[in-house]
Amino acid sequence: MPEFLPFRGIRYDLSKVGEASRVVAPPYDILSDEEVRELYRRSPYNIIRIDLGKLEEDGERLQGDWHGRAGERLRQWRARGILVDEPQPAYYALRQRYTLPGGERKELVGLIGCCRLSPFDHGEVLAHEHTFAKPKEDRLQLMRATAANISQIYAFYSDPEKRVSRILEPVLAGPPAVSVRDDEGQEHDLWVVTGREAIEEIRAVFADRPLFIADGHHRYETALAYKEEREEAEGTRPGGWTHVMMFAANLDEGGMTVLPTHRLIKAGQPPDPGALEEAVGAWYRVEARRMGRAEALAFARAHVDEASGRLGCYLGRDLWVWLTPKDREGLVAEIPGAMAPAVKALTVTALHELVLPRAFGIGKEAQAAGGAIDYLRDAGQGLEQVDQGAAALIYVPAPAPKHILDVALAGDVMPHKSTYFYPKLLTGLVLNDLERPAGI
Repeated sequence: MPEFLPFRGIRYDLSKVGEASRVVAPPYDILSDEEVRELYRRSPYNIIRIDLGKLEEDGERLQGDWHGRAGERLRQWRARGILVDEPQPAYYALRQRYTLPGGERKELVGLIGCCRLSPFDHGEVLAHEHTFAKPKEDRLQLMRATAANISQIYAFYSDPEKRVSRILEPVLAGPPAVSVRDDEGQEHDLWVVTGREAIEEIRAVFADRPLFIADGHHRYETALAYKEEREEAEGTRPGGWTHVMMFAANLDEGGMTVLPTHRLIKAGQPPDPGALEEAVGAWYRVEARRMGRAEALAFARAHVDEASGRLGCYLGRDLWVWLTPKDREGLVAEIPGAMAPAVKALTVTALHELVLPRAFGIGKEAQAAGGAIDYLRDAGQGLEQVDQGAAALIYVPAPAPKHILDVALAGDVMPHKSTYFYPKLLTGLVLNDLERPAGI
């Protein structure tokens, strides 16, 4: 079972950098170029200057080895006391209070610790999603240059008894060490957990249950590769590279949210409703309707869900085509390949295995190569791009956390970008030094 340890985190000295909101950042891979520039303008110490250090002070693209410059910047900030080490090992309790697009308020509480790295087939940490090679190489170069975890992997576990919540009750009753309201208005509060009794109780909870990666498959696989490099070079010398910084939340608390990730078909001639009927009509009822944006998105939010298996295809000029399975079991039976039943049953699997190849000519090789599809959380942005010349937007449902758990337990994975956990974890609340063993 996993080893989930406290660690001496690296945190900003807020007396030197000002409010935490000036120095933290969303995950690098969801930021536009302009959003990155805004973070650069926000503070000379914003964490994006390390996590995605590709810009010069004037906002122009950095030439050469930006990873090496990011590593040097991290070392300088630590030497100057901008970033300081926790005096003793700690877990970090993180609470997110957030509002969903429909207005519902939710709260998620989890813990940041360091998880022992092990291959997925060992069963300690389980994956649910395919990854691409290019992002892993970029993160590996950054890890080599910084010898640090700059951001946390997002994981979850199942504990119906909610033992961690009971342990954290007295901690969360006090004021947080860091409190941030992000640019979307969501609240992120961090507490430092150092009590010996609490630490031992937390370690015991995580010692008898697997962890499931929600977000950060690329970073986990990168950390495994880095661990292998360091062990090959230095043998079994103790080092922090045997573990990776991870946020872990309890699935059974009900605070986790998965939003859909829609597919933008970037180029090509979009099929008309008749062509869609010919391509997928054996499995789907194909219904074409002219709908205004507000009406269509309201319909999609209400009726495109995992229970229905429905998909929405926007072809431009207010034309939507709704695909509703005629026979869900028959549709699943048509999906090729050796997949776990939990994967075959997903709507997004039918999209990638049947609809994209048959209706849009995007087969498995083209999907894996990238370039044909963009992945968007904001469906409205996708509609605008279709009206400006992209081929189509496919509105997809989000799987529930329970679906992700079932897929991971089956030892299988979902298609790429099947999930979007919300809200994202902020980068910069705490970092992890990979030269220092976890727990020490």
